[in-house]
Order: sequence, then structure tokens, then C-alpha cells
Amino acid sequence: MPNTVYFYSVDPGSLAIMLPVVKSAPENSNCLWVAEGKSKFVLISKEVECLSIDDVFKDNKIGCSGRNEILILGCQMNTSRTVEILEKCKKTGLKTIFIFDHWSKYKDHFAGADGRLVLPDKILVMDKLVRQELIDIGVSESNIVVVGHPSVEETMKLFSQLDEKDLDQIWAKMGVSPGQKTVLLALEPLADFEQLAFLGYDDRTTTLSVVEVTSQITGHEICLVVRLHPNQNRDKYISFLKEHNLQDKVILCPEDITQAESIFASNVVLGMTSVFLIHARVVGKPAISLQVNRTSFAASASFKHLDDVVVTNLKDFKVALLKKLDMKTEPALKLPRNGIERTWEQIGLLIAAKMFEVKSQETWQN
Repeated sequence: MPNTVYFYSVDPGSLAIMLPVVKSAPENSNCLWVAEGKSKFVLISKEVECLSIDDVFKDNKIGCSGRNEILILGCQMNTSRTVEILEKCKKTGLKTIFIFDHWSKYKDHFAGADGRLVLPDKILVMDKLVRQELIDIGVSESNIVVVGHPSVEETMKLFSQLDEKDLDQIWAKMGVSPGQKTVLLALEPLADFEQLAFLGYDDRTTTLSVVEVTSQITGHEICLVVRLHPNQNRDKYISFLKEHNLQDKVILCPEDITQAESIFASNVVLGMTSVFLIHARVVGKPAISLQVNRTSFAASASFKHLDDVVVTNLKDFKVALLKKLDMKTEPALKLPRNGIERTWEQIGLLIAAKMFEVKSQETWQN
């Protein structure tokens, strides 16, 4: 009988890290999507059948008939929902794995109302930095496994398949003219959640900062392309551009252009603290983390893989941008590899089934 693996996703980040894992599922696995929120919308739009979390626990079928079943959970903003599901899994005996896709707010995902940690059977993380952060908040080292970041690896794979012949097509879809320097700004929906007071910046102020600085630069014909986060409201952002008369200064990246394509077609990638910057950095694309006027809270919320590319004022941003516009590549960020294989290995270990063997023993980086 196939091993049933439920993949529970709500937010785009978790969906992105799970998709390549599901796509590479072993033959002896039966993968079922359990989705809510934005992830459910995306999957249904692709005609993928989705279960509800209630379907997983229906008729108390967990562990019956010799089934090997496991629930894989990803990050979501509604962390109390994660805790609620983990508690129910513990009561019913359903094995669980939690997969991190970002480098912040680790404790939030497991903190119950009384402050105690409600933990899954295993936590899969991207690197040693995350593992240590989890140990520091009280998670047992034996509960944590470093596997890498399947979504980042997928970007690396797709990026490596692109070549110069693809550029004209990508530029044409973006609306970029050959010969222009393409600056890609990857945003997050911070204004929608009123984060300005906490961080000192948001996606709106960051857009204004980038337009101001790029407008001052001479010697380069710059084309500013903005890539919205999947959770951002496109119409609201367009209204913001119109309000500030920026329609002619900003190109919105078409939604059908992949992350890998948009990075490949850009000279420099900008962002705030988006994991998109990690996608750019692992392929050696010049990148800047723009956190203008950031508060002490924002500084603590940023993550270490961005420390060497952070700028916090417009003067430094202009200097950094001018420097990086003249660079073709910069040293690539190193992360652990073979995340898909290692994820399936951990799934197999928990449900006592042989899944994937690790294909490579590459040296792991931080």
C-alpha cells in the first residue's frame, strides 16, 4: 500500500518549497495536497485537487488499516493555526514534519497560547544558522535536520537552463529594451499589514526610494522592474503608482515570468528581506537588501545571509547600486544541496518506509 503524505500549505513560501518535493515524489508515495488561503487558490487555479485539514482527520482513520501516513506542514502567518494542527496530530498519532522556508520568527510557529512549544516530530531547515537558532529557543538538536532549500534549488536548476538566447524573449515580455540596465525590485506586502511603524520602511517607501535613486544615476539607462509578492494586491499597487505619478518609471513584472527568468534577465536584484534575494544570491546575481530608515526591530528581524548586502540610507544605496551595475556576478551564497532527496529521506524515516536515498555527500555550507 502506498505511503500517504499530506502536504499542508497556506502561504506562497511554503507552497514554493513543497512543489519541487511533490514533483519528485517516489513511486511508493501517495501525495495529497491539504491547502488553505493563497496556496489553495493557486492549486485550484491549476486544477489540482485539495483536501481540507478536516479531511485528514475524518473518521479517525489515522493509523488504521496498516497505513503509513504523515503530514508535512509549512510556514504560515497564522501561526496559532499551525499550533492547533500540531496539537491535533499529537492526539491522533499522526506523524508530522515542519519545513522552514525563511530565516526569521522561528519560535512563533510553535509557541502555544501558554508560551510552551508545540513541536512536530521533525523540523527540516535550510542551514546550520537556522538549526542553531532553533536550539537556542529550546528545540532539541535531535529534532532538527538540515536539508537545504528545495525552492532555491529549483531556481538554481531553472536558472542554469537559461542562456543568452532567452534574454530577448524575457526582456520583450517584461517591456525592457536591449541595452538597458535592468534593476529588479522584489517586494513584500508590508504596507498591507501596516508594518511601516515597526520596520521604518515598507514596500511603498522602498519603491519611492528606488525611483529617487535610479532617477539620479547618469551613465546608465536604467529600467526599473518591480516583481510583486504573490500575496500583494496588484490593483492596489498600480493605484499607488498612479497616485505618485510613477507609471512611466516602473514596469510591473508579468505574472507568468518565473523567478529564475526575472533574475536571469536582471543586472541587479533589490529587495528588503525577501527570500527572493536568497534565490538571486545563490546564482551569483548582484543583490542589495534595501532597508532605508530601518528600526532596531527591523534590524533584529533581518537575517544573516543579507548582512553583507544591507544598505540603510539612500546615499549608501546609490553607491552600492552604481558599483553593482558594473558587475556581472558576485560571489554566490552557498547553501546545502540535495534538499528534495534529503526531505524524502526524512519522510521515509518517520513512517518506516524506504523513500529516497541521498544521491550526494556534498560538503554542507552555513
